[in-house]
Amino acid sequence: INILAYQKVNEKFRRVEMKIAISVFLFATFWGCSEGTSPNLGEAFDLKYGQTVQLSSNAITVIFQEIEADSRCPAGVECVWEGNAEVLLKVSTTDLSGVYSLNTTLEPKLIDHDGYMLELVSVSPYPVYGEDISEQDYTIRISVTD
Repeated sequence: INILAYQKVNEKFRRVEMKIAISVFLFATFWGCSEGTSPNLGEAFDLKYGQTVQLSSNAITVIFQEIEADSRCPAGVECVWEGNAEVLLKVSTTDLSGVYSLNTTLEPKLIDHDGYMLELVSVSPYPVYGEDISEQDYTIRISVTD
């Protein structure tokens, strides 16, 4: 009798464990989908180094390809000039694909690609004296309008 009772209890625990596992899987799946929402035209958004984003209109894709240069005056240092960060973006629409440089201080800060205006809003992290920044640590904030 004890063995039968043990088997029934064990079966109930397995069912509960399975329900918990399925619930966790579904939660993680749906939560992950909401993280990948596409930005809309006209709203600034962040793009990590190497990241590709397709705007919600599905008409334009932007890739943060490279940080060309970062000569911004580091925090904690007095500089004669504020410096500049230059990024390389690959931009594609159904009719056109191109690679563009955008800058924080120098021109161009804004480019026109197939009727879409792309503007570099900011580059982070901001340099700190004596600390190197890896390319993979860079994030840019850009805005795309039509």
